Amino acid sequence: MNVYFDDAQIVERSGNTVTYEIRDEQQRHFCSSCGTTLYWKSAFQPEATGIAAGCFTENPLPQPGLTVANESMCDWLTLPNTWKTSLS
Repeated sequence: MNVYFDDAQIVERSGNTVTYEIRDEQQRHFCSSCGTTLYWKSAFQPEATGIAAGCFTENPLPQPGLTVANESMCDWLTLPNTWKTSLS
């Protein structure tokens, strides 16, 4: 689970990260100590930053209502019917 914020909403980044780039499509930033995925930038939303939901431990994110990139989702996985399935 993750959340996207407009870049203007990002107020702080701290700690050392290692970056892995996937072609010109995405840059993923990992904790340099433990390897946990922290945040990323994607070509499909260039003005936004995706942040892993696990980064929000003190103020957890609300229940999701949208799912994207479901093309490779396992057949046995089911999601609530109330969730939107695209960004449109």
